[in-house]
Amino acid sequence: AMAWAVSIGADLPTRQESALLYANLKPAFEPTWYWTGEQYAGYASGTWLQHFDTGYQDTNDKGGKGRVRAVRRVLID
Repeated sequence: AMAWAVSIGADLPTRQESALLYANLKPAFEPTWYWTGEQYAGYASGTWLQHFDTGYQDTNDKGGKGRVRAVRRVLID
């Protein structure tokens, strides 16, 4: 998923960005979970995900299948 996002000039959101997406753009997402681009520090093969039905953040194994949403960051001067 991360390689795909980079291939289109984007990235997977961080945990903080995912929380902001949930808070501000929840209707633009299916009511399920989406991967973030942030590895879980306590588990080498785990990564964080964002639930867009409840707002809860959790971890899962990187080998699992799930949804992703790529984001582009724009610097504002």
